[in-house]
Amino acid sequence: MEENKSEKSDTMVEEDKEMKNNCNLLATDIDSEMMVKLRGDAIGNTMYSETFVAKTLMQLTNLQWSDKIEEDLCFLWDMTLEKDVCDYLLKLSYPSIACDVILKYDENRLMEIVIGILANICCTVDTADITDKQAKMILSVLDIDDSLILIQVVRFIKALAYDREQLPFVDEVVLEKFNYILLNSCNVDLLLNSLDGMSKMTSDNKLEVKFIKGDLIQSSVIAFQCICKLEQERLSLLDDEIETNHQRTALTYLIQIVTNICSYINTDDKNNEFSNELNKHIGTFIDELSRILNYYSRDECVLPVSEELQFYIKAFIFIFQVLNIDYNKSIFKSVVSITNILLTNKCEECELFLEFCNYFIYVGKLDNLKSDLKCFQQDVVSNLLKNLYSNKSTYDVLNEENLNALLSEFDGNK
Repeated sequence: MEENKSEKSDTMVEEDKEMKNNCNLLATDIDSEMMVKLRGDAIGNTMYSETFVAKTLMQLTNLQWSDKIEEDLCFLWDMTLEKDVCDYLLKLSYPSIACDVILKYDENRLMEIVIGILANICCTVDTADITDKQAKMILSVLDIDDSLILIQVVRFIKALAYDREQLPFVDEVVLEKFNYILLNSCNVDLLLNSLDGMSKMTSDNKLEVKFIKGDLIQSSVIAFQCICKLEQERLSLLDDEIETNHQRTALTYLIQIVTNICSYINTDDKNNEFSNELNKHIGTFIDELSRILNYYSRDECVLPVSEELQFYIKAFIFIFQVLNIDYNKSIFKSVVSITNILLTNKCEECELFLEFCNYFIYVGKLDNLKSDLKCFQQDVVSNLLKNLYSNKSTYDVLNEENLNALLSEFDGNK
Protein backbone atom coordinates (compact mmCIF):
# COMPACT_ATOMS: atom_id res chain seq x y z
CA MET A 1 0.00 0.00 0.00
CA GLU A 2 2.71 2.45 0.85
CA GLU A 3 4.58 1.79 -2.40
CA ASN A 4 1.39 2.37 -4.46
CA LYS A 5 0.76 5.68 -2.62
CA SER A 6 4.30 6.77 -3.37
CA GLU A 7 4.04 5.87 -7.03
CA LYS A 8 0.70 7.71 -7.32
CA SER A 9 2.15 10.78 -5.61
CA ASP A 10 5.11 10.90 -7.98
CA THR A 11 2.79 10.63 -10.97
CA MET A 12 0.60 13.51 -9.71
CA VAL A 13 3.65 15.75 -9.20
CA GLU A 14 4.73 15.13 -12.80
CA GLU A 15 1.21 15.92 -14.05
CA ASP A 16 1.18 19.19 -12.05
CA LYS A 17 4.51 20.21 -13.56
CA GLU A 18 3.19 19.51 -17.07
CA MET A 19 0.04 21.56 -16.44
CA LYS A 20 2.08 24.50 -15.13
CA ASN A 21 4.38 24.35 -18.14
CA ASN A 22 1.38 24.36 -20.45
CA CYS A 23 -0.08 27.37 -18.62
CA ASN A 24 3.21 29.23 -18.93
CA LEU A 25 3.35 28.53 -22.66
CA LEU A 26 -0.17 29.89 -23.10
CA ALA A 27 0.69 33.00 -21.09
CA THR A 28 3.70 33.77 -23.28
CA ASP A 29 1.46 33.60 -26.35
CA ILE A 30 -0.59 36.61 -25.13
CA ASP A 31 0.64 39.70 -26.97
CA SER A 32 0.04 43.34 -25.97
CA GLU A 33 -3.02 43.64 -28.23
CA MET A 34 -4.61 40.59 -26.66
CA MET A 35 -3.82 41.96 -23.15
CA VAL A 36 -5.65 45.20 -24.00
CA LYS A 37 -8.69 43.20 -25.08
CA LEU A 38 -8.60 41.14 -21.90
CA ARG A 39 -8.34 44.25 -19.76
CA GLY A 40 -11.28 45.84 -21.53
CA ASP A 41 -12.13 49.25 -20.04
CA ALA A 42 -9.94 48.86 -16.96
CA ILE A 43 -9.05 52.03 -15.05
CA GLY A 44 -5.30 52.69 -15.32
CA ASN A 45 -3.30 49.72 -14.13
CA THR A 46 -6.18 48.32 -12.10
CA MET A 47 -8.72 45.69 -13.13
CA TYR A 48 -11.63 47.95 -12.15
CA SER A 49 -14.09 48.90 -14.88
CA GLU A 50 -14.67 52.45 -16.14
CA THR A 51 -18.15 51.36 -17.18
CA PHE A 52 -19.00 50.24 -13.63
CA VAL A 53 -17.91 53.60 -12.21
CA ALA A 54 -19.88 55.56 -14.81
CA LYS A 55 -23.03 53.48 -14.32
CA THR A 56 -22.76 53.78 -10.53
CA LEU A 57 -22.43 57.55 -10.68
CA MET A 58 -25.28 57.81 -13.20
CA GLN A 59 -27.58 56.30 -10.58
CA LEU A 60 -27.02 59.42 -8.46
CA THR A 61 -28.70 61.61 -11.11
CA ASN A 62 -32.21 60.41 -10.32
CA LEU A 63 -31.68 58.35 -7.21
CA GLN A 64 -33.98 55.57 -6.09
CA TRP A 65 -32.16 54.43 -2.96
CA SER A 66 -31.87 50.66 -2.64
CA ASP A 67 -29.62 47.95 -1.22
CA LYS A 68 -28.16 47.41 -4.71
CA ILE A 69 -27.14 51.07 -5.09
CA GLU A 70 -25.67 51.03 -1.59
CA GLU A 71 -23.69 47.90 -2.48
CA ASP A 72 -22.37 49.48 -5.71
CA LEU A 73 -21.37 52.68 -3.94
CA CYS A 74 -19.63 50.76 -1.15
CA PHE A 75 -17.68 48.83 -3.77
CA LEU A 76 -16.72 52.13 -5.43
CA TRP A 77 -15.64 53.40 -1.99
CA ASP A 78 -13.35 50.38 -1.64
CA MET A 79 -12.00 51.03 -5.14
CA THR A 80 -10.76 54.49 -4.12
CA LEU A 81 -7.89 52.87 -2.26
CA GLU A 82 -6.33 52.79 -5.77
CA LYS A 83 -4.78 56.05 -6.99
CA ASP A 84 -5.79 55.38 -10.61
CA VAL A 85 -9.44 55.13 -9.55
CA CYS A 86 -9.17 58.44 -7.66
CA ASP A 87 -7.63 60.13 -10.69
CA TYR A 88 -10.43 58.78 -12.88
CA LEU A 89 -13.13 60.03 -10.49
CA LEU A 90 -11.60 63.50 -10.61
CA LYS A 91 -11.77 63.38 -14.42
CA LEU A 92 -15.47 62.66 -14.03
CA SER A 93 -15.82 65.75 -11.76
CA TYR A 94 -16.64 63.67 -8.71
CA PRO A 95 -16.34 66.62 -6.24
CA SER A 96 -19.19 68.37 -8.10
CA ILE A 97 -21.23 65.17 -8.07
CA ALA A 98 -20.70 64.83 -4.29
CA CYS A 99 -21.84 68.41 -3.70
CA ASP A 100 -24.96 67.84 -5.86
CA VAL A 101 -25.83 64.75 -3.81
CA ILE A 102 -25.55 66.73 -0.58
CA LEU A 103 -27.90 69.38 -1.95
CA LYS A 104 -30.48 66.98 -3.41
CA TYR A 105 -30.76 64.06 -0.98
CA ASP A 106 -31.10 63.52 2.76
CA GLU A 107 -30.32 59.77 2.96
CA ASN A 108 -27.68 59.52 5.71
CA ARG A 109 -26.02 56.34 4.50
CA LEU A 110 -25.73 57.80 0.98
CA MET A 111 -24.15 60.97 2.37
CA GLU A 112 -21.66 58.99 4.45
CA ILE A 113 -20.51 56.93 1.46
CA VAL A 114 -20.36 59.83 -1.00
CA ILE A 115 -18.31 62.01 1.36
CA GLY A 116 -16.20 59.00 2.36
CA ILE A 117 -15.30 58.45 -1.30
CA LEU A 118 -14.34 62.12 -1.62
CA ALA A 119 -12.25 61.90 1.56
CA ASN A 120 -10.41 58.87 0.14
CA ILE A 121 -9.73 60.78 -3.07
CA CYS A 122 -8.30 63.73 -1.12
CA CYS A 123 -6.14 61.39 0.95
CA THR A 124 -4.73 59.76 -2.19
CA VAL A 125 -4.22 62.50 -4.80
CA ASP A 126 -3.56 66.25 -4.98
CA THR A 127 -6.54 68.22 -3.64
CA ALA A 128 -6.04 71.16 -6.04
CA ASP A 129 -9.16 70.15 -7.99
CA ILE A 130 -11.33 70.77 -4.91
CA THR A 131 -12.55 74.37 -5.03
CA ASP A 132 -13.09 76.50 -1.93
CA LYS A 133 -16.82 76.57 -2.74
CA GLN A 134 -16.95 72.77 -2.84
CA ALA A 135 -15.01 72.54 0.42
CA LYS A 136 -17.50 74.90 2.10
CA MET A 137 -20.36 72.76 0.83
CA ILE A 138 -18.87 69.60 2.35
CA LEU A 139 -18.12 71.40 5.62
CA SER A 140 -21.73 72.57 5.84
CA VAL A 141 -22.60 68.94 6.68
CA LEU A 142 -20.93 69.43 10.08
CA ASP A 143 -24.39 70.54 11.24
CA ILE A 144 -25.71 66.99 10.97
CA ASP A 145 -26.17 64.74 14.01
CA ASP A 146 -24.71 61.52 12.61
CA SER A 147 -21.30 60.36 13.84
CA LEU A 148 -20.59 58.20 10.79
CA ILE A 149 -21.15 61.11 8.40
CA LEU A 150 -19.21 63.51 10.61
CA ILE A 151 -16.20 61.17 10.63
CA GLN A 152 -16.08 61.33 6.82
CA VAL A 153 -16.45 65.12 6.77
CA VAL A 154 -13.60 65.45 9.26
CA ARG A 155 -11.47 63.02 7.21
CA PHE A 156 -12.12 65.27 4.19
CA ILE A 157 -11.00 68.45 5.95
CA LYS A 158 -7.99 66.66 7.45
CA ALA A 159 -6.80 65.74 3.96
CA LEU A 160 -7.21 69.31 2.69
CA ALA A 161 -5.52 70.77 5.76
CA TYR A 162 -2.57 68.41 5.32
CA ASP A 163 -2.23 69.28 1.63
CA ARG A 164 -2.64 73.08 1.68
CA GLU A 165 -0.89 76.11 3.10
CA GLN A 166 -4.06 78.18 3.60
CA LEU A 167 -7.62 77.19 4.47
CA PRO A 168 -9.89 80.11 3.44
CA PHE A 169 -12.99 77.87 3.70
CA VAL A 170 -12.41 77.33 7.44
CA ASP A 171 -13.82 80.19 9.49
CA GLU A 172 -15.07 80.85 12.99
CA VAL A 173 -18.34 79.02 12.29
CA VAL A 174 -16.53 75.84 11.18
CA LEU A 175 -14.28 75.94 14.24
CA GLU A 176 -17.32 76.38 16.49
CA LYS A 177 -18.79 73.21 14.97
CA PHE A 178 -15.54 71.36 15.65
CA ASN A 179 -15.63 72.75 19.16
CA TYR A 180 -19.15 71.39 19.63
CA ILE A 181 -18.10 67.92 18.49
CA LEU A 182 -15.10 67.89 20.83
CA LEU A 183 -17.28 68.93 23.76
CA ASN A 184 -20.27 66.68 23.15
CA SER A 185 -19.37 63.54 21.23
CA CYS A 186 -18.78 60.20 22.93
CA ASN A 187 -17.68 58.44 19.74
CA VAL A 188 -13.96 57.60 20.01
CA ASP A 189 -13.38 57.49 16.24
CA LEU A 190 -15.06 60.84 15.72
CA LEU A 191 -13.19 62.44 18.62
CA LEU A 192 -9.83 61.11 17.42
CA ASN A 193 -10.46 62.32 13.87
CA SER A 194 -11.65 65.71 15.15
CA LEU A 195 -8.57 66.18 17.34
CA ASP A 196 -6.38 65.19 14.40
CA GLY A 197 -8.31 67.58 12.16
CA MET A 198 -7.88 70.42 14.64
CA SER A 199 -4.15 69.75 14.88
CA LYS A 200 -3.79 69.85 11.09
CA MET A 201 -5.92 72.97 10.65
CA THR A 202 -3.97 74.92 13.26
CA SER A 203 -0.52 73.81 12.08
CA ASP A 204 1.85 76.30 10.41
CA ASN A 205 -0.55 79.21 11.05
CA LYS A 206 -2.90 78.03 8.27
CA LEU A 207 -5.87 79.79 9.85
CA GLU A 208 -6.26 83.47 10.56
CA VAL A 209 -5.47 84.26 14.18
CA LYS A 210 -8.82 86.06 14.57
CA PHE A 211 -10.56 82.68 14.29
CA ILE A 212 -8.46 81.02 17.00
CA LYS A 213 -10.04 81.12 20.46
CA GLY A 214 -8.71 79.92 23.79
CA ASP A 215 -11.70 77.65 24.32
CA LEU A 216 -10.34 75.38 21.56
CA ILE A 217 -7.75 74.30 24.12
CA GLN A 218 -10.38 73.56 26.73
CA SER A 219 -12.61 71.59 24.36
CA SER A 220 -9.61 69.57 23.10
CA VAL A 221 -8.74 68.65 26.69
CA ILE A 222 -12.33 67.54 27.32
CA ALA A 223 -12.27 65.38 24.17
CA PHE A 224 -9.02 63.77 25.32
CA GLN A 225 -10.47 63.12 28.77
CA CYS A 226 -13.57 61.54 27.23
CA ILE A 227 -11.44 59.19 25.10
CA CYS A 228 -9.39 58.21 28.16
CA LYS A 229 -12.53 57.55 30.20
CA LEU A 230 -14.11 55.41 27.47
CA GLU A 231 -10.89 53.42 27.07
CA GLN A 232 -10.59 52.94 30.83
CA GLU A 233 -14.15 51.65 31.02
CA ARG A 234 -13.63 49.37 28.01
CA LEU A 235 -10.45 47.80 29.38
CA SER A 236 -10.92 48.32 33.16
CA LEU A 237 -7.86 50.57 33.42
CA LEU A 238 -7.01 52.75 36.41
CA ASP A 239 -7.88 56.44 36.18
CA ASP A 240 -4.29 57.58 35.72
CA GLU A 241 -3.24 54.92 33.19
CA ILE A 242 -2.41 55.97 29.61
CA GLU A 243 -1.94 52.55 28.11
CA THR A 244 -3.93 52.23 24.89
CA ASN A 245 -3.08 53.43 21.39
CA HIS A 246 -6.22 55.56 21.35
CA GLN A 247 -5.21 57.32 24.55
CA ARG A 248 -1.66 57.97 23.39
CA THR A 249 -2.78 59.10 19.95
CA ALA A 250 -5.33 61.48 21.47
CA LEU A 251 -2.68 62.87 23.82
CA THR A 252 -0.33 63.52 20.90
CA TYR A 253 -3.07 65.38 19.02
CA LEU A 254 -3.97 67.41 22.12
CA ILE A 255 -0.40 68.52 22.74
CA GLN A 256 0.06 69.31 19.05
CA ILE A 257 -3.07 71.49 19.09
CA VAL A 258 -1.90 73.50 22.10
CA THR A 259 1.58 73.85 20.60
CA ASN A 260 0.13 75.01 17.28
CA ILE A 261 -2.14 77.57 18.93
CA CYS A 262 0.76 78.92 21.00
CA SER A 263 2.79 79.37 17.81
CA TYR A 264 0.35 82.14 16.83
CA ILE A 265 1.62 84.26 19.72
CA ASN A 266 3.86 87.19 18.84
CA THR A 267 6.40 86.97 21.66
CA ASP A 268 7.67 90.48 20.88
CA ASP A 269 4.29 91.94 21.83
CA LYS A 270 4.33 92.26 25.62
CA ASN A 271 0.63 93.18 25.75
CA ASN A 272 -0.50 90.44 23.42
CA GLU A 273 -4.28 90.06 23.78
CA PHE A 274 -4.17 86.65 22.17
CA SER A 275 -1.66 85.46 24.78
CA ASN A 276 -3.93 86.74 27.55
CA GLU A 277 -6.86 84.91 25.94
CA LEU A 278 -4.96 81.61 25.92
CA ASN A 279 -3.83 82.00 29.53
CA LYS A 280 -7.50 82.24 30.58
CA HIS A 281 -8.12 78.74 29.20
CA ILE A 282 -4.78 76.98 29.74
CA GLY A 283 -5.66 75.88 33.29
CA THR A 284 -7.51 72.73 32.21
CA PHE A 285 -4.53 71.71 30.08
CA ILE A 286 -2.12 72.28 32.98
CA ASP A 287 -4.30 70.17 35.28
CA GLU A 288 -4.33 67.35 32.74
CA LEU A 289 -0.58 67.72 32.22
CA SER A 290 -0.06 67.28 35.96
CA ARG A 291 -1.93 63.95 35.84
CA ILE A 292 0.00 62.80 32.76
CA LEU A 293 3.43 63.57 34.21
CA ASN A 294 2.49 61.89 37.47
CA TYR A 295 1.79 58.74 35.45
CA TYR A 296 5.21 58.95 33.78
CA SER A 297 7.04 59.52 37.07
CA ARG A 298 7.28 55.75 37.66
CA ASP A 299 10.16 53.67 36.33
CA GLU A 300 7.97 51.19 34.51
CA CYS A 301 6.10 53.98 32.71
CA VAL A 302 9.00 56.17 31.63
CA LEU A 303 11.60 53.56 30.65
CA PRO A 304 12.59 53.16 27.93
CA VAL A 305 11.98 56.78 26.96
CA SER A 306 9.74 56.78 23.91
CA GLU A 307 9.90 59.25 21.04
CA GLU A 308 6.38 60.36 21.87
CA LEU A 309 7.38 61.27 25.45
CA GLN A 310 10.33 63.26 24.12
CA PHE A 311 7.91 65.11 21.83
CA TYR A 312 5.64 65.83 24.81
CA ILE A 313 8.46 67.36 26.86
CA LYS A 314 9.76 69.50 23.99
CA ALA A 315 6.22 70.75 23.45
CA PHE A 316 5.70 71.43 27.18
CA ILE A 317 8.88 73.50 27.36
CA PHE A 318 7.76 75.54 24.36
CA ILE A 319 4.23 76.06 25.71
CA PHE A 320 5.42 77.03 29.19
CA GLN A 321 7.97 79.50 27.88
CA VAL A 322 5.67 81.13 25.33
CA LEU A 323 2.79 81.54 27.79
CA ASN A 324 5.13 82.25 30.71
CA ILE A 325 3.22 79.75 32.83
CA ASP A 326 3.62 80.05 36.59
CA TYR A 327 5.41 77.60 38.84
CA ASN A 328 3.43 74.41 39.43
CA LYS A 329 4.38 72.29 42.42
CA SER A 330 2.86 69.04 41.22
CA ILE A 331 4.38 69.21 37.75
CA PHE A 332 7.79 70.24 39.08
CA LYS A 333 7.93 67.30 41.49
CA SER A 334 6.92 64.86 38.74
CA VAL A 335 9.57 66.24 36.38
CA VAL A 336 12.21 65.96 39.10
CA SER A 337 11.20 62.33 39.71
CA ILE A 338 11.40 61.50 36.02
CA THR A 339 14.73 63.29 35.62
CA ASN A 340 16.18 61.39 38.57
CA ILE A 341 15.14 58.07 37.00
CA LEU A 342 16.85 59.05 33.76
CA LEU A 343 20.01 60.28 35.49
CA THR A 344 20.21 57.10 37.54
CA ASN A 345 19.90 55.00 34.40
CA LYS A 346 22.30 57.25 32.47
CA CYS A 347 19.74 57.93 29.74
CA GLU A 348 20.78 60.46 27.13
CA GLU A 349 17.23 61.87 27.12
CA CYS A 350 17.80 63.29 30.63
CA GLU A 351 19.06 66.59 29.17
CA LEU A 352 15.61 67.36 27.81
CA PHE A 353 14.01 66.80 31.20
CA LEU A 354 16.75 68.81 32.91
CA GLU A 355 15.77 71.73 30.68
CA PHE A 356 12.18 71.42 31.88
CA CYS A 357 13.39 71.37 35.51
CA ASN A 358 15.38 74.50 34.78
CA TYR A 359 12.22 76.30 33.65
CA PHE A 360 10.61 75.82 37.07
CA ILE A 361 13.76 77.01 38.82
CA TYR A 362 13.58 80.04 36.52
CA VAL A 363 9.98 80.98 37.38
CA GLY A 364 9.67 79.57 40.91
CA LYS A 365 10.10 81.39 44.19
CA LEU A 366 13.14 80.20 46.10
CA ASP A 367 11.21 79.25 49.23
CA ASN A 368 8.76 77.13 47.22
CA LEU A 369 11.59 75.41 45.37
CA LYS A 370 13.42 74.58 48.58
CA SER A 371 10.28 73.26 50.23
CA ASP A 372 9.34 71.03 47.29
CA LEU A 373 12.87 69.70 46.73
CA LYS A 374 13.06 68.61 50.38
CA CYS A 375 10.57 65.88 49.49
CA PHE A 376 13.46 64.10 47.75
CA GLN A 377 16.64 62.62 49.19
CA GLN A 378 19.50 65.10 49.37
CA ASP A 379 21.79 63.14 47.06
CA VAL A 380 19.02 63.06 44.42
CA VAL A 381 18.58 66.83 44.58
CA SER A 382 22.33 67.46 44.67
CA ASN A 383 22.89 65.34 41.55
CA LEU A 384 20.03 67.09 39.76
CA LEU A 385 21.32 70.57 40.59
CA LYS A 386 24.88 69.74 39.60
CA ASN A 387 23.67 68.56 36.21
CA LEU A 388 21.59 71.68 35.81
CA TYR A 389 24.56 73.84 36.64
CA SER A 390 26.84 72.08 34.16
CA ASN A 391 24.24 72.54 31.40
CA LYS A 392 23.21 76.10 32.23
CA SER A 393 24.81 77.61 29.11
CA THR A 394 22.41 75.62 26.91
CA TYR A 395 19.16 76.97 28.39
CA ASP A 396 17.10 79.73 26.79
CA VAL A 397 16.09 81.05 30.22
CA LEU A 398 18.10 80.93 33.44
CA ASN A 399 17.69 82.12 37.02
CA GLU A 400 21.27 81.70 38.15
CA GLU A 401 20.54 83.27 41.52
CA ASN A 402 17.95 80.60 42.34
CA LEU A 403 20.18 77.83 41.01
CA ASN A 404 23.17 78.91 43.08
CA ALA A 405 21.04 79.29 46.21
CA LEU A 406 19.66 75.78 45.76
CA LEU A 407 23.15 74.36 45.27
CA SER A 408 24.25 75.98 48.50
CA GLU A 409 21.23 74.50 50.26
CA PHE A 410 21.41 70.93 48.97
CA ASP A 411 24.98 70.29 47.84
CA GLY A 412 27.12 69.57 50.88
CA ASN A 413 30.30 70.04 48.82
CA LYS A 414 29.35 73.45 47.51
